[in-house]
Amino acid sequence: MTTTVDALKTVVLVLFFAFIIRAVIFQPFVVEGSSMVPTFYDHDYLIVNKFIYYFQTPKRGDVIVFRSPTIRNTDFIKRVIGLPGDLVRFDNGQISINGIKISEPYINQETSSSSGTLVSTTERFLQQNEYWVMGDNRDHSSDSRDWGGLQRSAIIGKATITVFPVADFGLVKTPDYNLSR
Repeated sequence: MTTTVDALKTVVLVLFFAFIIRAVIFQPFVVEGSSMVPTFYDHDYLIVNKFIYYFQTPKRGDVIVFRSPTIRNTDFIKRVIGLPGDLVRFDNGQISINGIKISEPYINQETSSSSGTLVSTTERFLQQNEYWVMGDNRDHSSDSRDWGGLQRSAIIGKATITVFPVADFGLVKTPDYNLSR
């Protein structure tokens, strides 16, 4: 009888910790669509660190998963380009932060225009707790150019590890834009 009770306690304890880890610390995420090509492709499998932003704020270049501001019960994945207080300008495929053009080595194609119905130039001053996010595949991404700044409260976590495809297994890289903050 004690063996059965001990086994049941162990199962309950394992399920409890699995729930805590899944709910608070890490979450699996499957990429859907092509908005992050060439960094991620459709059906890539990632691990999202949900805990990291309890200790630090999102940084420019982080790839984040967040609740879509336009589609209910849908999560998006994009790259943080602008931080609260930044003046972000997107002009004919080039991003400027506070007047400084940034280099984006993760993009391997020229972006011909903005996405959706926006004109080719967009400029926005980001408010407190607001982030500018964009897909790496600019011509095929619904992002801040379409719906504006992303509220901090919508961010689920940072894409941290690529699990699948196995050939891409490893940490997700964050570029350094060489800006002052």
